[in-house]
Amino acid sequence: MFYQQSHVPPVVVNNQEDGTQNVFVLNEELGHGSFATVYRVIHQKTSMTYAMKVLSKEQYSKSRKSAEKLKNEIEIQNTVDHPNIVGSKFSFSDQHNHYLILEYCPGKTIREYLRHGRIKESETRKILKDVIQGVAYLHDHQITHYDLKLENFIIDSSGNVKIADFGLSVFQKNEEGKKYSICGTPNYLCPEVLSKESREESSKVDIWTIGVSAFIMLTGKGPFEGATREMTFENIRKGEFDFPQEISISEEAKDFIKTILQADPRKRPTAKELLNHPFLMKIDKETVNLYRSNNLPQLNRSPRVSQKVQNAKKCLPQITTNSPRQAIVKPVISPRQVNLKASVSPRNDNNRKSTVKNSDQKKSFNIPNNFISRACFYKDDLGYLLGDGTVGMCFKDRSCIVMDPNEQFVQIYKNQYSNVPEVVQLFETNGENELKNISLVKKMAKSFKKIRFSYDQPSDDYEPSTPLHFVRCFVKNDDCVLFKFNDKNLQVNFNDHMKLIIFWNTKKMCFFRSIKEKSVLLDLKSVASMNSNSEELKKFKNAKILLSNLALTIC
Repeated sequence: MFYQQSHVPPVVVNNQEDGTQNVFVLNEELGHGSFATVYRVIHQKTSMTYAMKVLSKEQYSKSRKSAEKLKNEIEIQNTVDHPNIVGSKFSFSDQHNHYLILEYCPGKTIREYLRHGRIKESETRKILKDVIQGVAYLHDHQITHYDLKLENFIIDSSGNVKIADFGLSVFQKNEEGKKYSICGTPNYLCPEVLSKESREESSKVDIWTIGVSAFIMLTGKGPFEGATREMTFENIRKGEFDFPQEISISEEAKDFIKTILQADPRKRPTAKELLNHPFLMKIDKETVNLYRSNNLPQLNRSPRVSQKVQNAKKCLPQITTNSPRQAIVKPVISPRQVNLKASVSPRNDNNRKSTVKNSDQKKSFNIPNNFISRACFYKDDLGYLLGDGTVGMCFKDRSCIVMDPNEQFVQIYKNQYSNVPEVVQLFETNGENELKNISLVKKMAKSFKKIRFSYDQPSDDYEPSTPLHFVRCFVKNDDCVLFKFNDKNLQVNFNDHMKLIIFWNTKKMCFFRSIKEKSVLLDLKSVASMNSNSEELKKFKNAKILLSNLALTIC
């Protein structure tokens, strides 16, 4: 499956039958998947904020199945109305795209919320109550969501959790006689989907994913998570899992999860039955407001488009009407000034720190997990392993391939100027049809597996469309190798095993003699005060020469 950026103008106009117009100004990208991109937009007339989901007509026109999914999503999204479901305002189309105007939830997703650490039982209970109430409503209206996961649970401004993304949802009446196909996030798949059984109990798929979500929130990892994708699937088929001994979980919570995660879908409770489970019926002494939780910084989303688009609210278009059904839109910002294909920020979480705060200058820390732990050369190509398990390769033609830690997909950058990757799901490639370079990356990952034991096994479900952290290019001499990452940070590995890391945006640097060693941040300006005979200064000068050589290659 390949991700393709939709053609989206900075100002989207919807001409209605009564001659009026809805004008939406793009602010920032909130997220994207294989077929759709979601933006925060401002309604020009009312100044109201909405989420606008853009679905590419080109992508959905490629197959009858895709077109059917789009029809289902629009119909379902326009049908549902519940406090725990992201509401739809209306939908429309133009030459290039279908547009869904949705309720805007300013809080984070529960997946983002989880990155601050495991979620307390009181907060987990609040989240599950909200989600299950929404699921009960869907099932009452004969709708199966099919993609319930932490990424699709969004917190609104009142601290309520809402279910989002109906891209895989279906009406149960349309499921008769059909069998499951393997789609969705691997850690959330249930036994009947893996076995491709008939969809007699399709609503029980949603129940299973609620149990998986509960386990992840309380423990920080999936219940069936194995070292490989195949091991994970085998654990799911068996329906066998254990609660971590080192984590305190109440008996009510354990029973709640055990009640759900049963291999036989007929034994799983309904959503309404779950609402009466003792775990959810328990009354908490504290009032939980997820949106105002100290663990959750408000509105801390990284913009994915240019600053000019972010400030679009200040530059609302001027509209003059020539006729009741025709209007001319004159944006203050010209289309050429707006770069909707700006580089997407790499994912950041507790284990993938790409920037360093000034307050960290005096603190000692290890090499962040989004830097290289191992590297090797294959002819003129570079293979490397990041500390979080990400494996990538830089090829002599300046193309790059990076594979997620769970080995589910690869992202392909055709040259050093590419900012939006092509995404290939590994389970969709096979034999002769598999690209040669992808096979090479898989072999490289296999060789690195022996040394991954030093790091935690990846617990995240990585979204294929969210760019991974990777090495953009490299240059070397007899003494060292310099790696330049896609966020412009630099790593230099010397022959004596010393490593220099330069944080480009903050102009800080640090030296490491081993991956287990702690170091202290130094300001680049402090280099001038170093002893002229110091080893660190010599290595910094060597790195500076390499950086100049890299600049000459137009990286």
